[in-house]
Amino acid sequence: MSFHRTNLIVFLFAVVFVFMPQIAEAKRVALLIGNAAYRNDAALQNPENDLRTMRRVLEEAGFDVIIDRTNVDRMAFSDALNAFELESKGAEIGVVFFSGHGIEVNGVNYLIPVDAHLTSDREVKYQAIPLDDVMAALEGASRLKLILLDACRDNPFIGTLRRTKGSVSKGLRRIDDTPEDVLVAYAAAPGQTALDGSGPNSPFTSALARHLTTVGLDIRLALGRVRDDVAKATTNRQIPYVAGSLGGRTVALRPGAGNAPSSNDRPGPGSTTAATWNPPIDASPTRSRVRDFIVYEYLKETARYAESVDYYQKGLVRRDFVLADQIAFQNRWPIRSFQLIEETLQVATFSSDKLIVTFKIMYRHARSDKTTSGVSAVQLTLRHLQGSFVVEAVKEVLL
Repeated sequence: MSFHRTNLIVFLFAVVFVFMPQIAEAKRVALLIGNAAYRNDAALQNPENDLRTMRRVLEEAGFDVIIDRTNVDRMAFSDALNAFELESKGAEIGVVFFSGHGIEVNGVNYLIPVDAHLTSDREVKYQAIPLDDVMAALEGASRLKLILLDACRDNPFIGTLRRTKGSVSKGLRRIDDTPEDVLVAYAAAPGQTALDGSGPNSPFTSALARHLTTVGLDIRLALGRVRDDVAKATTNRQIPYVAGSLGGRTVALRPGAGNAPSSNDRPGPGSTTAATWNPPIDASPTRSRVRDFIVYEYLKETARYAESVDYYQKGLVRRDFVLADQIAFQNRWPIRSFQLIEETLQVATFSSDKLIVTFKIMYRHARSDKTTSGVSAVQLTLRHLQGSFVVEAVKEVLL
């Protein structure tokens, strides 16, 4: 190869290298709205502080564009959404954070601007912002569309709102039919009130600030930690929840090298090889009840086990062996967190009182000298007993 040809190739490679970051870097954009100074009701305590905190967190995480607005009326709210929609086109990750009042009328969620004067349910659609408009502004983001709603406060408009038809709730309703790659995180479950807390930020925003942009942490696991922190801070008076679904890839708001588990690290007390795991695929009408069992009992390590359990390919073992193994695992990993990947949950009926359940979880275990995290696939055999479930068999595969 001649010297001149070598120089030409080096030059071309340098040109490609210079322009590659503009193509490859993932653009991340955010819209932050904090509404506190409601003109027709008492001011809220924390939304402006919540917005400033979220801006700092996202700036530290390196977000490319952050649009923030405080105390917006309906026109300013719409203008902010329009500006954000333009920025989100071509972005990989889009985030909308709203702190203020929200309401549900006739099955539609609305975010309330500060100039709203709501005397009847007919006026809501003209004076408030439908949550669907927020989702539409996020459509340009390709990988993650995240909506964070610290907007389930005790709604002052509910007492004076005249109803002409349908229903009106004091907060936001859960949405289960979200578009693809959309997650909606609510500060509180239906029927609960999102608290302002005693500090400068609400419990929900405080937890978001701690976990949302942890380097390399999948957003679903981050929101799981937010849920746990808020539940603990409010003694279970407020429990956030998440609706929506993502694919199987890790999506972190702050990308970074994760801690890949080694073959010796297991997501739970025991494992097997992927070749021996064959999940059923039939759906079951009991899915919602099974899902609650997985989330609130199995992953919280409080599930009941049968007297004899087919336990991680060890054959049948007694229940006291299972409990002892769990205690040993908890001692080995004093810090543990588990998050169900909702869209992977499948339930098959084995008999009139027995189910085969498969799902994937994200896990993170830590101790003073080591942290491990990843995804595992789980298969459980459950027997329906006295209104709940008892675990009869467990298989788990490190993916």
